Amino acid sequence: EATPTETKTEFLAGYGMVDITPKVYGIPMDGHGNANERLSTSVTSYIYAIAVAMTDAAGNTAVIVSVDSCDVPENVCDEVRAWATKQLNIPEENIAISAIHQHSCPDCDDPKYRAQLMRGIKDSMEAAIEDLAPAELYINRVETQALNAVRRYWLNDGGFVTSHSCTGNVSSGFKDYESEVDREMRLIKFAREEKEDIIMVNFQC
Repeated sequence: EATPTETKTEFLAGYGMVDITPKVYGIPMDGHGNANERLSTSVTSYIYAIAVAMTDAAGNTAVIVSVDSCDVPENVCDEVRAWATKQLNIPEENIAISAIHQHSCPDCDDPKYRAQLMRGIKDSMEAAIEDLAPAELYINRVETQALNAVRRYWLNDGGFVTSHSCTGNVSSGFKDYESEVDREMRLIKFAREEKEDIIMVNFQC
C-alpha cells in the first residue's frame, strides 16, 4: 500500500457536473471508423461534462474539465477558453479540457450536438466556480501491474500499427512499441470541511 504524499495549502476547490447526453437521436457515434454509419438510437448510459475549479490565496483560478467523449475538438476547446477568459476571468492557459476517450459517445463535431456540448462544458465550469469552498490538497501515486498496455508499435518494414490485441504479433514483423507503458495511477483529493470532498484519478489505460 502506497504512502500518500500530502501537500496542504490555503485555497478553494469546487466541482460541477452537467448532463451532456444528446437530446435527439441520429447523432453519429465517434470512435470506430466511419461515424456516419453508427447513429445513436437510444441511451444506455448518460454522459457528462465534469469540471473541477481551484483558486489559490492570491485569487488565481484554474479549471480542469473532463468530457465523456472520444475526443474534444481543438476548436471547441479554443472557443470555451475564450469564453471563460471573458465571462469568468480565467486565463486561457489555466484551463485544461480533456476527454475520457469513450468510443460510444456522440461525434463532438456534429452540428446537431456541438451547441449542446459547448453549453454543457460552460455550465460545468460555472457550477464548479459557484461550488468553490476551502479545501486541503492530498496527492498520491501508486504503480499498477497488468492493467494497461501499449497497443501502438513499429514494424520491421517501417510501418506503424495500432492493434486491439496488444500482442505485437503481425505478419509484417514486430519491431518495437511506440512508448513504454505508463503504469502510474495518480490520485488528487480535495478535502473540504463545508462540502463533499472531490477526488480526481488519472490513469493511462
